[in-house]
Amino acid sequence: MTTEWSLDELYKGFDDPAYGKDVAELTAQIDALATLLADAGRMQEKERTEKVLAAQSGIAQLFYQLSLYVELRQSVNTEDGTVMAENAKLMKLQAKIAPLEAAAGKLLAGIREDANWLLNMVENLLSVTARRYENDGLIKFKLLHFYVTAYLHL
Repeated sequence: MTTEWSLDELYKGFDDPAYGKDVAELTAQIDALATLLADAGRMQEKERTEKVLAAQSGIAQLFYQLSLYVELRQSVNTEDGTVMAENAKLMKLQAKIAPLEAAAGKLLAGIREDANWLLNMVENLLSVTARRYENDGLIKFKLLHFYVTAYLHL
């Protein structure tokens, strides 16, 4: 059994072109989200929601991978100045992300409220309808209720 591990699976180092490319891509995605949020009022709700969620997902994935690499490098040598500098870069990017996430959350809040209202309405309709049926019908409606509410909770 070998106990040696390597971060080369993520990046070969901070000078690895893949690392630089991902930092540049993260910066571009943050800027794109800012532009998207500024233009969100001119989009249809469905398009806006899909684009905002996709942008948030891409940013989260890249930021996680970069942060993981930096944190693991730092855990090996806490006095490495290069690691500290890269960590500072990521913290600056995170500071740019935070207000964008807050704005996106406000933009998507109405959708959550509408979904909760719809969920309550469906639950009420299903419970009223289920009372009309006996035995087998009741089981089917309870099953339908489960599937519909589980789907709406997503």
